[in-house]
Amino acid sequence: MPTGWKIDGKPVKGAWVKGTPGPEIIPELTPKKGDIILRGKKTLDAFWSTALDYTLRVNMIEWLVIVGFHTNWCVESTARSGYDKGYRVVVIGDCTGTDTDEEQNYVEKFIFPKIGSVMNYKEFLKSLV
Repeated sequence: MPTGWKIDGKPVKGAWVKGTPGPEIIPELTPKKGDIILRGKKTLDAFWSTALDYTLRVNMIEWLVIVGFHTNWCVESTARSGYDKGYRVVVIGDCTGTDTDEEQNYVEKFIFPKIGSVMNYKEFLKSLV
């Protein structure tokens, strides 16, 4: 997919490629010393082509809390994969987004409740206390 973006003068094919607009970490989420950063996501599912599963397991993490873009694509793929791998899945609905309200509402109503739970960010933060 031509994007018109270039890295080192060479055209970039695809979206969300390092060095192009979009995939950078926003200042509010700048990693702190000791934070684990996983790189290499090349598909819709964050488990595929990354060390996410390994990293969660060696740190004995059982819960997968998901936020992100393209709720009915990337978020859903990652949630399904996490569920299949035995993680307890929570999707923070108001911290995800997609192209239309119809798509957002569909996955929140029909998909996510079958593989975990959907919360808004206030409910999630309250559940941590």
